[in-house]
Amino acid sequence: MEEATGTAAGVQPTIPAGEHPRLWAPLLAAAATAAVFWPAVRNGFVNLDDTALGLRGLPRYHAGPASIHLASVLLHSLNAALFAVIAARLLRAAWCADEKDPQPWWWAGLAALLFSLHPLRVESVAWASAQRDLLCGTFCLISLVGYLKAAAAPGRWTWRGASWLAAGAAAVLAPSLAAPLALFLLMLDIYPLRRLPLEPRHWTAASPRCVLIEKLLFAAPALLAVWAATHAQKHAPAAAGLLRMTAWGTCRFLLHFGKTLWPAHLAPSPAAAYAAADRSSYLSCLPWALLAAAGLAAWARGSRARLASALAAATLLVGLLFGLTRLQLAYWRDSEALWSRVVAMRPDDAEARLRLGDVYYERRAVEEAFAQYKAALKLDPGLVAAHYALGRLYAAAGDHALAARCYGQALRLDPKELRAYNDLGVALHMHGEPVEAIALFQRGLAQGLDESLPAVRTGRLNLLNNLGNAWLESGSPREALAAYTRALRLYPADARGHYGCGLAWLRLGRPDKAVFCFREALRLNPGSRAVQVDLAAARARLARPSRSPSSRPRARR
Repeated sequence: MEEATGTAAGVQPTIPAGEHPRLWAPLLAAAATAAVFWPAVRNGFVNLDDTALGLRGLPRYHAGPASIHLASVLLHSLNAALFAVIAARLLRAAWCADEKDPQPWWWAGLAALLFSLHPLRVESVAWASAQRDLLCGTFCLISLVGYLKAAAAPGRWTWRGASWLAAGAAAVLAPSLAAPLALFLLMLDIYPLRRLPLEPRHWTAASPRCVLIEKLLFAAPALLAVWAATHAQKHAPAAAGLLRMTAWGTCRFLLHFGKTLWPAHLAPSPAAAYAAADRSSYLSCLPWALLAAAGLAAWARGSRARLASALAAATLLVGLLFGLTRLQLAYWRDSEALWSRVVAMRPDDAEARLRLGDVYYERRAVEEAFAQYKAALKLDPGLVAAHYALGRLYAAAGDHALAARCYGQALRLDPKELRAYNDLGVALHMHGEPVEAIALFQRGLAQGLDESLPAVRTGRLNLLNNLGNAWLESGSPREALAAYTRALRLYPADARGHYGCGLAWLRLGRPDKAVFCFREALRLNPGSRAVQVDLAAARARLARPSRSPSSRPRARR
């Protein structure tokens, strides 16, 4: 009778620590997320840009696609668990629930699933280059966990310090998130944490003033990272950059609301700004998932029928998101599947047709590549990359006259297209016109471009190596040596530059230096038969003067 009376009086039953959903809800959210996104581990890279694959034309020293996609899936699963913890604490604060009440944790697990299983997350997880967004999300969520723990107990300086560092790291990875994060925390302190009064005129009191000072200290590392990122951009002052980043981050809450409600026709666009891309919704959609779970929880209160209908709606919603996410993951299997999907959705997207043409060109499907390039030029005659790609296709087919015409059109449209300078110069060199090729290579190198950009570095590296080849072919080994040396300053691990230096030193009568260069080239490219042959020839010439002293004067001449 005493136990029944105590329970009726409102005493909560004791739940063992291992059975409390504060342990199981985040783990189940992470496990379900990993299970749904696991097919992404078998996906390959896509040619959306060169970030995931390294500089085009340079050796690739990073891991393969499986390990990178696995890391992305694990990061996303960790973020789902962290968001479950955050959502539980916010729901408990909003409901004024007891710490031992399991309901906020189960509904928080649902909020985590609504966030992590949404098909808008596919681009962030399945695209290798978007892994930075996942890592930024991890630091952001860790910062929120630390902030909520520090807010619950003002003496927890360890959690407060960890949240400061995590917020700074998130701002370094994505500076546009720093100011919206500080604004979001201000809203949380008003509701549901209730650390600040609703009316700002009461914030001058002692307790709210301490909260505001703490918030300013919390935002200091993030705002410092924003200032550093803006200061590095020479085109805008720091204040304008801060306002622009704040506007971008705040507008994402509204930009992706429609896609959250109706996740149809999701596909990347090469020309889209980051704020309009699907992957930029990774953090901006967190409140919508929490509000959806809180709405279902509010509906479930009152009767068993409402609880049953809320659970049925939650199950149906999670199952629907599961199916849509799996379908979206299949489109990111490889470049052909991705761009075929984009072209089917947007037939008038010239950039998408160009990417699909590049896929066909890589697997030597000439007719399909030609059709996509022509369609891209029909949609956008001023698309420089399409003119260059069509010229590359003609050159591969042996029609160098049409290739030169396409390269020339690309250069007329954009005089800074380094790939067109390089390929047109190579075509001239192969047809016995080294002087014209040298002039073209030098024109390309004279373009004032930023070498910190990967595409510019790759283009200049190819131009310098081919310029050295042309000088060597025209009988000017000293000029060739200078070009190869400039290429090695740009990228010391390029085997082509070391091999070219060896050939130039051999022409200049210095087989000792040629042997050194050939050895370095062979170390970087052990399977090169040409390097092995020339290394043997250089060693033979190096040994010849010791047996025949009379050959030394001829070598000096």
